[in-house]
Amino acid sequence: MQAINFTIEPFNPHPLFTNANVQTLSGEYFRKLQKSPPFRRVRIFTPDDDFLDLDFAEVEGYSWDELGNDAPILYLLHGLEGDARRGYAVELYRSAAKAGFRCVGINYRSCSGVMNKQPRFYHMGATGDVDFALQYIMNQYPDAPIVMVGVSLGANMLLKYFGECGDSLSERVVAGAVISPPFVATGTQKISDDRIGKLYGGHLLGKLQAKVRQKAEMLSKTDADVYAALKATNLREFDEAITAPLHGFTGAEDYYAQSNSINFLADIHRPTLLIRAEDDPFFNQDIPHDIIAGNEYLIPAFTSHGGHVGFLEGFSPFNYGNWAQRQVLRFFEAVLSA
Repeated sequence: MQAINFTIEPFNPHPLFTNANVQTLSGEYFRKLQKSPPFRRVRIFTPDDDFLDLDFAEVEGYSWDELGNDAPILYLLHGLEGDARRGYAVELYRSAAKAGFRCVGINYRSCSGVMNKQPRFYHMGATGDVDFALQYIMNQYPDAPIVMVGVSLGANMLLKYFGECGDSLSERVVAGAVISPPFVATGTQKISDDRIGKLYGGHLLGKLQAKVRQKAEMLSKTDADVYAALKATNLREFDEAITAPLHGFTGAEDYYAQSNSINFLADIHRPTLLIRAEDDPFFNQDIPHDIIAGNEYLIPAFTSHGGHVGFLEGFSPFNYGNWAQRQVLRFFEAVLSA
């Protein structure tokens, strides 16, 4: 598959909304005010006697039936402790449906509102589940091209998956786009080291620890360290106690080394849009410009401002635009028309 030439539009946030934390928190808040479309949930069962829940967005006036069997499918991978119905997902589904895309999101294990069955969760390198759901979607809808979007942790998963597959990725997957991806996650970074970043990290850590409490009895029979996980003060300590031992890594360092998207960028062979703000309050300055420049399939869309999954234009909850999502849809339309 050939690379594509694509030019991003400039990002012009309102002057009062250039601050990274304002972008991040306002994006989260304003999106919660939106009415969610109805969803059709499908549960698929994994080979290890577990399950994944997929949510198919049935946007009013642009349902899957109304768009038809040939309409392209947008497959979304959500972020850490998110789900397929988060505000940023709902916002994207609505815009994408109006542009002619049928949208579906995966809920990782433990993220659909129903706890999964096995003594494991999910992590930023868990591309096996991403592929399993993709195979289901392709088998159920054999006539449509597929585009994929990853957000935050899901962005890392998408980049890793594309890189792992390389040229062997199904030709039906024609393009990908990522919003606010980590490139070199370490479990510390701004999200644990920075004074304000600790607020974000602490919130996510608390949600992860709540899941560990739910599964404490099951996890006590594994190599996971439940006590250490509940005492963890940052994500790296949690990954050392839970993520690594449950998912076959020797420790947190091994987990990051095997999962970080930077190690897979050079092998991506699908047009892929990379959207990231330089002021992202979650991450250090880890953008590998040299690797990205060396792969013609990677289209950089880096901005000075935007925060983490923010990219809001305007400052009214009733009248704002989302620059990142607009670029994603423009990019997919360009690829499909090429």
